[in-house]
Amino acid sequence: MRSYAWVFLICIILTSCQPPKDRSGSTSSNSKVDVIIQPASEPTLGITPMIVKVYKDNAPTDAAAVKITGDMTHAGMIPVIRTAKKILTGQYRADTFEFTMAGDWVITAEIELMDGDKAQGTLKIAVPGSK
Repeated sequence: MRSYAWVFLICIILTSCQPPKDRSGSTSSNSKVDVIIQPASEPTLGITPMIVKVYKDNAPTDAAAVKITGDMTHAGMIPVIRTAKKILTGQYRADTFEFTMAGDWVITAEIELMDGDKAQGTLKIAVPGSK
């Protein structure tokens, strides 16, 4: 009976150690606003520009402010915080976003629209180790 418990415990531990699967977009906390976060290129250690797309009523919309925060999924790391600049209507880019360590990250985009509406999107992403 004890061996089954060990097998069960090992299975739980191994499945909880998987990297995040979602790398293509994000979710939004505001049902009227869609926020999509994407790296401009494959995530690597160092500078990886981040792109945020903002849609309201399925159309690109401008924001008053777009802040991007990157946090590692474990405690003890200082977050990476950047302000994104407008490149097109509803599209923002943070050229200096930097992954400071390999591992699993959660990227959060906080959006404030021109009309005062606020939204937030998140993206889980895995950054590989050195090349």
